[in-house]
Amino acid sequence: MPILQGFQRLFPKDKNREIEVKNYWICLQKHIIIGDNIKGDWLFMTKQDKENLQNKKLTDSLLFSCLAACEPVISKNAYLEKKWANCGQSYNGCYQYERQLWMGYREKLRSLLLPIYSMKMIIQMTKSCKDKASKKEVLEVISLIDKNDYELV
Repeated sequence: MPILQGFQRLFPKDKNREIEVKNYWICLQKHIIIGDNIKGDWLFMTKQDKENLQNKKLTDSLLFSCLAACEPVISKNAYLEKKWANCGQSYNGCYQYERQLWMGYREKLRSLLLPIYSMKMIIQMTKSCKDKASKKEVLEVISLIDKNDYELV
């Protein structure tokens, strides 16, 4: 367990912190960590979803994890757009563009799920999803959808 010892060196010798590090290590064994770190929360994607993405197979769980990753980006940009609306500078336009772009991604992902699930069920399952994809993986899925180079499993 050299990785676990490396994590323990990063954190102070606090009993509660050691427990968190051990729990984090257990999570690492079950998942592959994917790049994004939003507000200190690690975003995970299951190994099976990662393999399916490499094989260009889109599963329900992969699509829901991508939807779960879209929501914080949309709400963050909506907040920043409203916050800087009266600033007098051109910040507002980039936040609006980013928000609308990710809303478009969300609609593309939902359109694949709509033949199977109702909109109410999609929203509930997105909110309850714990395995979130990274922004990079969402963009990979969207590019597969745009190229029509995928297989629904």
